Amino acid sequence: MNKLLDLHEVQLDIALDEGFSTWGTCDRLSIYDNDTALLGDYKTGISQIDHPEENYQALAYTLGVFQKWENIKEVTFVFYIPQHGSTPSHKFKREDIDEIRQKLTDVIRKATSIRPKWESNTISIDDLNPNQNCRFCKHEDTCPALGFLVLEVAKKIEPKIPEVDLDTVEDPQTVETLYNIAKIVSAWADRHKKRAVDMAKSGVAFPTPRLRSLGATSSVTDTQRLLEIAESFGVTKEEALDIALVPLGKLGKLIGDKAQKGKKSEMQQFFVATVEDEGILQKSETRYTLS
Repeated sequence: MNKLLDLHEVQLDIALDEGFSTWGTCDRLSIYDNDTALLGDYKTGISQIDHPEENYQALAYTLGVFQKWENIKEVTFVFYIPQHGSTPSHKFKREDIDEIRQKLTDVIRKATSIRPKWESNTISIDDLNPNQNCRFCKHEDTCPALGFLVLEVAKKIEPKIPEVDLDTVEDPQTVETLYNIAKIVSAWADRHKKRAVDMAKSGVAFPTPRLRSLGATSSVTDTQRLLEIAESFGVTKEEALDIALVPLGKLGKLIGDKAQKGKKSEMQQFFVATVEDEGILQKSETRYTLS
C-alpha cells in the first residue's frame, strides 16, 4: 500500500443521532491508497484498556474518520500500550458506521440525562452501574449505587438491618449498626490492600496496578549535630529553629523529667500552659471516634 497522508493530533468532530455529537483528538492517523486508514492512540498508563472493538474512544475516533474522509472504506484502530507490551487492534468497515453511531448515541444520551441528576441530588440506583471504574469517579463517596452494595454487605453481617437511605438515616440504633459494620468492612479492606501490596513487593505483577513508592519518613536522632551541620552550610541556629517544628509533647516530657520528684506532671502542664499563654500554640480541630 502507498501512504498518502500521515497526520498527528487530528481533531475529529463526530456527529451522532438525535442531535447529539462529540469530539476527540487522535494521536496519529495514516491514510493509504486513499481508501484505507490506520488510526493509532498511545496509552502510556498502567490501566487496562478495553479492546478497540468495545472501546468507546476507539469507536468515536473511527466514526469521526469515516465521517471526515468519505472515501475511506476501512479503518484499523490500534492502541499502543508500552506498559503492557501490547498493541490490541480491530478492523472496522464503512458498513459498521450505523452500529457504531447507535452505540455512541445511546451512551451520550444516557450520560446527558444522568449528569444533571447529580447536580440536583436526584440520582437513583436504577440510573447507575457500579463497577471497578467507580474508583475514578468524584461521586464515589456519595454514590447511592455504592451505598446499596455496602448495604447488601451490611445485611450479611446483620440480617435484621432495615431498608434505609444511607444518606439520611438518623435512627441511633441503625446508625450504630452501620458504624460497627463500617469498622468491620474497613478492617477487611485494609487487610486486603496490605496483602496486595505485600504480593507486589514480593514480585507479583498485577494486570493493572503497579507498585509505587510513597517514600519513607526520615527523623534526626541528634538535633544538636543537625544544627551544627546546617550552620556549616551558612544557616544559623536561629534561622533553623524558625522553620523547625519542635514536638511540644516530647519537650514537655523533657521539662517534666527535669522537675523535682512529685512535680513532674505539674511542671509539664505548667510549661504547656505558658506556651499557650504566649499565643504561639496552634491547635488542630479535636478528632473524635466511637468505641
